Amino acid sequence: DLVTIAADRQSKDPTIVINQGTAEIVDLKGPVADVMIADPSVVEVNVLQANRLYIIGQSMGSTNLIAVDENGDVVRRMNIHVTVDVENVQRMIDR
Repeated sequence: DLVTIAADRQSKDPTIVINQGTAEIVDLKGPVADVMIADPSVVEVNVLQANRLYIIGQSMGSTNLIAVDENGDVVRRMNIHVTVDVENVQRMIDR
């Protein structure tokens, strides 16, 4: 059952949480040739260097990222959750 296999694998992938409108730099263990995002409306990904990604939270939601090398081997898999900055929203409400 492919769905079960994918869900099981994804649940074991590391997860990063980024606030909407902010960014994170992620270092990889080796050079990447291609980066795939399941839902590109959630995050934008730019390759800064062969082994470094710049991930920007575009809209609230969840997606995953798979980076592969020139042979198509997976260099990094990760889940990404984009959330709203609750603390900032609360400060605005308090004002």
